[in-house]
Amino acid sequence: MRPPPECDSCLTARHWLGTMRRMINSRTVFLGFSALALCAALALLALVLCEVPGREGRILALVSTGGLFALVVFTGVRMVFVQGRRNNQLAADLERERGLDPLTRLGNRGAFLRELDDETERSQRYQYRFSLIVIDIDGLKMINEFYGRGAGDLAILTVRDVLSAAVRTVDAVYSLGSGTFAVILPNTDVSGGFILAERLRAALESVVVPWKEGRELSLTVSCGLAVSGTGGQENADRILDRAELCLSRAKHGGRNRVC
Repeated sequence: MRPPPECDSCLTARHWLGTMRRMINSRTVFLGFSALALCAALALLALVLCEVPGREGRILALVSTGGLFALVVFTGVRMVFVQGRRNNQLAADLERERGLDPLTRLGNRGAFLRELDDETERSQRYQYRFSLIVIDIDGLKMINEFYGRGAGDLAILTVRDVLSAAVRTVDAVYSLGSGTFAVILPNTDVSGGFILAERLRAALESVVVPWKEGRELSLTVSCGLAVSGTGGQENADRILDRAELCLSRAKHGGRNRVC
């Protein structure tokens, strides 16, 4: 049986915990190795100084032990450098994982809000318009209840694939959770945004998703479109509010439409 929807977010948390545990364990191993190596070098120095007679023999013993200790230090420094690079990579992986939706592997709501803020600021600075499309799968709850959560996940992944294939390379697609997506379209006015939204809606309406026992899933989506203004009072929250209001109108207007 698949986990409930709220458990999907736990996958990312478990990934973080596992990565942090590996980082801590690697540091513990290094510290233990360094302590043992230092104790071994000091013990060898004491043993050599006791056993080697004469002044020249003691000098030779000191030089040999110093060389051994330098080798241990070099090895330890190299381990610190290598482990530091690994930890930096692990930290980068954690940061990247934090911004991804566990199911779709698209940017999640947090990443979307950050990019929307940045795009709004850029559009104000360079005086251009951009479009925001918020897309929601129609009847996803019914699909989950009738066919099972696996069918709902398949519907979400199908929408992800269609959206990712249809947008331009400069556009950004995000998964906001519960079958809702957002697409940011830089340098796109209301006409261009509506054309793309309608093309996405029509493409998903024509998709038939094979399911178990010869059954098929039919998909439709509702889209809310908002376009940024160029005035100084524009901000990301207002643009998102307008897009979500249009999405609500599309839902209440019969679904499977762009508003």
